[in-house]
Amino acid sequence: MDYFNAFWTGGLICALVQILLDRTKLMPGRIMVLLVCTGSVLSAVGIYQPFAEFAGGVPPNDGVRPSYRDRRYAAKGFSLCTEFYSPDYSKKPLPDAKDYRRTLYWTPKVIFDDKGEAVIHLYNNSKKTVIAVEAEGITPDGKPVVWKTDFKTP
Repeated sequence: MDYFNAFWTGGLICALVQILLDRTKLMPGRIMVLLVCTGSVLSAVGIYQPFAEFAGGVPPNDGVRPSYRDRRYAAKGFSLCTEFYSPDYSKKPLPDAKDYRRTLYWTPKVIFDDKGEAVIHLYNNSKKTVIAVEAEGITPDGKPVVWKTDFKTP
C-alpha cells in the first residue's frame, strides 16, 4: 500500500506542476521555489509530516534507513575486533582454494632488533600482481614514520 500511495501522491503533484507549466507563464525554477515554500508552510502548520508519512516519504525505525547503493550503513552498537586472518602457507601441501585477500599481512607490533631492522615473512595471494607495501609507525620520541614501496610478484 505504501508504494501505491507514493505512486498516486507523486503523480498528483507532477500533474499539478504540469498544469502550472501549461496554464501559467511560470518558469520551472519558480515552480520549484513554489513547491519548496509550500512544503515549508505545510510543515509550519503541521500538515506536511502526516502527508509525508501517508505518501511513504518517512522511513521506519525512527527515521533510520540504511542505503546499500551508496555505501552508507546505519550501524547501531559495536562489535568486538577479531584476530586478523593470516594463514601460514609454508606448510605443504598448499590449499586447493584460491586466496584473494586484499590485505596479506597486518601486525600492529613489529619487533625490531638492535640494528633497528625487522624481518617479516608473508605469503602472497593467488594473483600475480604488484604488492604495495606500506609501513607506518611512531618513533620512541614521538615522530611519525611512513614508508611505502611496490614489489612486482614473479
